[in-house]
Amino acid sequence: MTASIPLPFTGDAAVSIAEQVLPSVVQVDDGGRGSGAGVVIGPRGIIVTNAHVVRRRSAVVRQGDGTRFEGPVVARDDSLDLAAIKIDAGVLPALESGDSQTLRPGQLVLAVGHPLGLQDVVTIGVISRPPSKDDPRELIASNVTLNRGNSGGPLLDASGRLIGINAMVAGPGLGLSIPVHVVRRFLARQVDPRPHIGITAQQINAGLILTDVQPESPADAAGLLPGDVLISVGAVQVESANVLIDSLIAAGIGGKLALDVNRAGKPHSFLVDVVGLA
Repeated sequence: MTASIPLPFTGDAAVSIAEQVLPSVVQVDDGGRGSGAGVVIGPRGIIVTNAHVVRRRSAVVRQGDGTRFEGPVVARDDSLDLAAIKIDAGVLPALESGDSQTLRPGQLVLAVGHPLGLQDVVTIGVISRPPSKDDPRELIASNVTLNRGNSGGPLLDASGRLIGINAMVAGPGLGLSIPVHVVRRFLARQVDPRPHIGITAQQINAGLILTDVQPESPADAAGLLPGDVLISVGAVQVESANVLIDSLIAAGIGGKLALDVNRAGKPHSFLVDVVGLA
């Protein structure tokens, strides 16, 4: 549970955040040349790190108290530089996610990692540039100090919420992090169970055209048909497939999506259940 930290950002506030988040930050080692950090995402034993930290099919994860687990790399995307490791450790303390889509230059942030062989190093900085859609990873730029061993660790907002996964040093005083909304899209596509309504869609100028509706799926039960053009999800216009993915993540398994479609030139609205796809 995170506490709201008043500004100006004080040393005591940073200490409070560090105490909250450190149980959710682990060391990751795939037996290769070095090690990095990882972040507990959700309670099911999923650890997110950078793809460049784990080159092999499994990795060793160490918690702050020295407890050691080994688990398979269950998902990776080298283009995003993201990977997910699954460990059997019971219920893990997961970090709360913040809002990485409304970041502003000058916003205070913290980074946690294990640079240069040191464990649980915390550094403080500010956002230099919010996520940029010019890059598929929509990278966050900040001036937090990052070194070898910080890769895969969390970038946190001033309330201790996860807003990014630290990925690389681009230059003196310039660190790059992958925003948490991109991380959640990665997990929703690749890690079971995935939020799902049973459609396949293709991007067109007007939105997303449904190319397939799976029989007996939630979309089928709601009345969606191939050829329907998805215009909006809730009040959000569908400009790309990421809008639908973000909405699925926000609704969560067991939730509902309000979809507006164009069918043969006429508007139709549907309320669709979100289920888990294993």
